Amino acid sequence: MRRRRRARARVIGMVNLGEALDLLFTHLGDFSGSRGEAVPLRSALGRVLAADVVAVRPVPEGPRAAMDGFAVASAGLQGRGAPRTLCLAGRVLAGGMPPPLPAGGTVFVATGAPLPPGADAVVPRELAAWDAAGPDGGPAPGTAVTLRQRATAGDHVMPPGEWVPAGAVVLRAGVLLTPPALGLLATLGKRSVRVRRRPTVAILATGDELVAPGRPLPPGGIYDSNTAMLQAACAAAGARASVLPRVPDHGPALRAALAAALEREPALVLTSGGVSVGPADLVPAVWRALGAEELFWRVAIKPGKPVFAARLGATAVLGLSGSPTACWTAFQVLAGPLLRHWAGLSRPFPAPQRVRLTDALSGSADMLRLLWSAVGPGGDAAPAVRRAPGVLLQMASANALLLQAAGSGPLAAGAAAWALRLDRIGEAGETDARALLAAAARPGALGDGGTRAVFVPPALPPAPPADQAGAPPPAGRGQVTAPAPAWPAVCAVGGRSGHGKTTLVERLIAAFTAAGEPVATVKHHGHGTPLDAPGKDGFRHRAAGARLTVVAGTGGILWSEAVPGDPALEAWLPALRARAAEAGCRWLLVEGYHQMHLPRVEVLDTARAAGPHCAVGHGLFLIAATNPAAAAAPAGVPVLARDDVAAVAAAIRRTCLPG
Repeated sequence: MRRRRRARARVIGMVNLGEALDLLFTHLGDFSGSRGEAVPLRSALGRVLAADVVAVRPVPEGPRAAMDGFAVASAGLQGRGAPRTLCLAGRVLAGGMPPPLPAGGTVFVATGAPLPPGADAVVPRELAAWDAAGPDGGPAPGTAVTLRQRATAGDHVMPPGEWVPAGAVVLRAGVLLTPPALGLLATLGKRSVRVRRRPTVAILATGDELVAPGRPLPPGGIYDSNTAMLQAACAAAGARASVLPRVPDHGPALRAALAAALEREPALVLTSGGVSVGPADLVPAVWRALGAEELFWRVAIKPGKPVFAARLGATAVLGLSGSPTACWTAFQVLAGPLLRHWAGLSRPFPAPQRVRLTDALSGSADMLRLLWSAVGPGGDAAPAVRRAPGVLLQMASANALLLQAAGSGPLAAGAAAWALRLDRIGEAGETDARALLAAAARPGALGDGGTRAVFVPPALPPAPPADQAGAPPPAGRGQVTAPAPAWPAVCAVGGRSGHGKTTLVERLIAAFTAAGEPVATVKHHGHGTPLDAPGKDGFRHRAAGARLTVVAGTGGILWSEAVPGDPALEAWLPALRARAAEAGCRWLLVEGYHQMHLPRVEVLDTARAAGPHCAVGHGLFLIAATNPAAAAAPAGVPVLARDDVAAVAAAIRRTCLPG
């Protein structure tokens, strides 16, 4: 089995949806399919391009006729005494080789045919007359052709490169190959194309009650619908899925089945059933016994709360509920985006849309509710009601998941709400969907029950121009663009005011950037949210080479609508990391937050204080001190010299980088 260096995963019990996505993309987001593979065009439909495609020659390569007509030399037709009657010297169809244009003559050219040497314009057939017609009604060779209109250079001519200029990047890495895209590649003469490798998934359904569709249904049995649903969903997400035999809720049999799944070395083992808290829910315990490193167990969503996530060696593990509605919901917001990310899609999430409820939603949401809904062209959303008759029928015809935020009360008919459009994958930036899901964990974040939108998707500034420090050069002829970077690693840098934490962050930005690892930063500012004011920390971050800087404080998070109070970074961290990933960053350095459960470096000026500012329990793994010998470090926490930036950066890499 493949092995890789493990990152330190933080094991959590139940998490909210934003935290779950953050953990999945941090610890399971580095599938190795970016290497790519060459496949014939006939097999490339629905695959994701692994590298930019550059046109090595123009299309068309030479001037061609844009319509049926007569090729002429326009200069010879100008002036009062210029001839209007020319002798037809020949004809050429698309694919033919035209004769040179004789003086005082013309050549009939069909649409798409190359222009004869010496010609620079085409007079349309309907603007000419001739005396003798050939068998097809056109002029016979040697016939005199009278032009009813003069021509100027370029009339009705396709110049070289009109379809595709030489050196143009015609398709970018990360593009989903559609029939028009394949046609474009064929236009360039490509027989094959390099695409991302498909992640492999092993699907296993558990449960004593499961019966294969088509077989007689015994008393107490139910047909296994999750397997067919998950297999189709994995294929739609760009993965290759294989189905393993169903397994009963029996410990030894389940252990043998999961071990057999691992022998196939899939990127993901995806199970349904057995992940809740009942006596027959054995999947989490068996994975732990096999040595899996748990990421979380249960997600605060309804339906879909029973989810087990872990990894074992190079294989990711996701256990979903056996309930079809819960299984399908959790797949849409967790497994589906992860698989599409692995497959290479730069925008793996459903598009958020503001909708209007056609029916009231009764009851309060103790956690985020995801309601299957049918959204019409005008934005009207009809949500399926929990436990209503025919809920599976409604799920089958739904095209969206309606979000009712945690802690929100009933919503009246006509109220505004947010939904994720499952039929519009990748139409919006990843930041929009991730920010929406992160905000949904906060009471009242998605709407006020009326028509006013409280949450506004972040309108972030674009990534810096290519000529700014730390930015990659623009793609030119012969260049290819690398696939999107792995999900940015996060490290917090804390410390008392005046101890030099901003100085260390500046030096780390410079060190990581010089090593080809672009950096984004988050700066906490307790007295407002200045961004690039000279002398302020955010300004210093950008001056040091940070590709993206976000400032948060009492005025809100800079690129979101301001909210009362000092925003909790935990709720927004997934969206911040998504934006950093879109900007091409490898790191997200968080400065000024002290009570977050993040890996944290404490900056210490031993002349001002001997001990760290925060407790070890809040992620402290390293102290960077002015005088390491004088630092009173907690047990097990190493101390490095604050000015030894290379050593500090190496320690951060060892602790924070995913495997």
